This record gives sequence, C-alpha cells and structure tokens, in this order.
Amino acid sequence: DSSKLAEATVELDFLSKYGRRMGTAYQILDDILDIEAQPMVIGKDVGKDLGKATLPSFIGVDASRVKAQELITDSKEALNHMGRDTSRLRALVDYIVLINLDRKETSPIIKYH
Repeated sequence: DSSKLAEATVELDFLSKYGRRMGTAYQILDDILDIEAQPMVIGKDVGKDLGKATLPSFIGVDASRVKAQELITDSKEALNHMGRDTSRLRALVDYIVLINLDRKETSPIIKYH
C-alpha cells in the first residue's frame, strides 16, 4: 500500500536524523574529552586529536558543548515523529551522553538534563 510506504519513508527519514545527530554529538563529546580529560580517568590516551580538524579546535570547547546539547535535543526531537515506542532509542542517547559524562573527572562535559 502506498500510504504505508510513505509512512515508512517518513519514519526512516526521522530515524536517520536521529542517528546522525546522536553520532555527531558523541563525536563532539569525545573530542572534548580528548582535550580535557585525564588518561587514567577515561581509560585511553588523550591529546591524540591535537592539530586535527575537530569542532572544539574550530569553535572552542564551550561552544562545542552547546552544539552537542543542541544535537542531543534534536536527536530526541526526531523521535517524536515516529509512530511507535521510542523509549529505547531515547535511552540510547542518554546512555551515550552519560558514558561521556562519567568519563570526565571534574565537571560535566555538557549540562545534561
């Protein structure tokens, strides 16, 4: 049925938006960790992105935190357009953000709420 195909296409577009926004937010948070975190705290080497073209290197850490928060919000907003339960997908965004927050030793990477 063409209406079901159209509905599935719309859902796929929103699901794609969700994934792109979540992935980009994760990358930004990881880039911030590379700048600010201590290796013993996050369990990996830091500073390996110095000199690379990362968002924090272009716009700064604070502006990158704001952008990550916007992407997280947009990611969850995309799920509002799905015609089904998206609680697990929302939880995945929360998990990714909290993983990054937990790996930071002093202050949160973003003001997560």
